[in-house]
Amino acid sequence: MIEAATVREALALWRLTLGKGGSAYDAPTLDIVFDPRLPPLRVRNPGFTHWHDLHHVALGAGLDFYGEVEVAAWELVTGAPTWAVWRLDVMGVVTGLLGAPRLTLRTIWRAWRGRNLYGRTDYEAVLDWPVTELRAYMAGG
Repeated sequence: MIEAATVREALALWRLTLGKGGSAYDAPTLDIVFDPRLPPLRVRNPGFTHWHDLHHVALGAGLDFYGEVEVAAWELVTGAPTWAVWRLDVMGVVTGLLGAPRLTLRTIWRAWRGRNLYGRTDYEAVLDWPVTELRAYMAGG
């Protein structure tokens, strides 16, 4: 888990630690890696990557297969903002059930009482929250 005072600091640390320094939130496409041995799946950017990355930070999930499965399961249970994001989350959960069933089912169980950040309108305000507040919010508190 990344320890930082604010969500902004935690996001910056998470991005640097995972080699994702520069922001590509407005890129027209995203590369999704299900398995490092396979070529990435290129999809149209649905425009919610900035919130998706905050879900990674709150859950302590990396950018690897397991981190994407965890975030996909959380988002699927707590509600995807668009049809495109829902489809990506379904693909992540199906892949997770095949490759990491315990993690996927554990995350689904945890998310049942939780919530996500989709639908929030003030991204900058969320970045100024303490990390503990972000985690409590997503846990349903």
